[in-house]
Amino acid sequence: MKLKHILVIDDNVTNLKFAEKTLKPYYKVSLLISGAQTLKFLSKNKPDLILLDINMPDMDGYETIKNIKANQDLENVPVIFLSAITDSESEVRGIELGAVDFINKPFVPQSMLSRVKMHLELSEYKKELESKVSEKTEMIEHLQDVMMLSLAELVECRDENTGGHVKRTAEYVRLLTEEIVDADLYSDILTPEYIKDIVRSAPLHDIGKIGINDSTLLKTTSLDNDEFEYMKKHVELGSQSLQKMINETGDESFLYIAKDMAHYHHEKWDGTG
Repeated sequence: MKLKHILVIDDNVTNLKFAEKTLKPYYKVSLLISGAQTLKFLSKNKPDLILLDINMPDMDGYETIKNIKANQDLENVPVIFLSAITDSESEVRGIELGAVDFINKPFVPQSMLSRVKMHLELSEYKKELESKVSEKTEMIEHLQDVMMLSLAELVECRDENTGGHVKRTAEYVRLLTEEIVDADLYSDILTPEYIKDIVRSAPLHDIGKIGINDSTLLKTTSLDNDEFEYMKKHVELGSQSLQKMINETGDESFLYIAKDMAHYHHEKWDGTG
């Protein structure tokens, strides 16, 4: 079994050696004497837990932890402060900066081991929970995609031309969105999540055609004026259907986008659609 890696930072060599003697039988231990050394070390290494002295010259523990937590790759690594200071103000400041605990000097070996063990276990539980949440989210998104494609296929069953059309439209939306992003336009709106939602929603834009009768939908010749006006109702039908889904599922952003696509995809820039 791979040993957990503990990084200990303290400008006092005696404290470092004491920590190493306490931890070495159970963990892989790295020792450093300054904040600057720590940041350089962490640029190439990711320990499982960090023991960090507060009072160090040049860069103290508070400044060091700020730099650690600013790094996305390290922000979830638990940091325990080492300190001879026991006032509540120091502890509150440390917790606000992201420390998970304090170990007072002089060290009590069993206390140090217990706290390190506890926070390593908590870190593992957190990782497992995040992994399960991620898996659940992926499963839900997959079900949403399946649902949308199934609805689009219902339209395809009614109109053999629509199936290819809805798939092509989704691809057009993806390509156009990528070009807009590359042009650095609407960056406040086109977030990665929003882009994913509009591409996923695109196949549903013609879902209202489910409510159009066969004689009009499948007519091979040109529609007369009345039929054309009737065909236009598919946008309202699609919007109403998706609104019913929204009412049942709550604040699902992709359904709101899908509703807008269904309702407005025949509109023109001058409002005459």
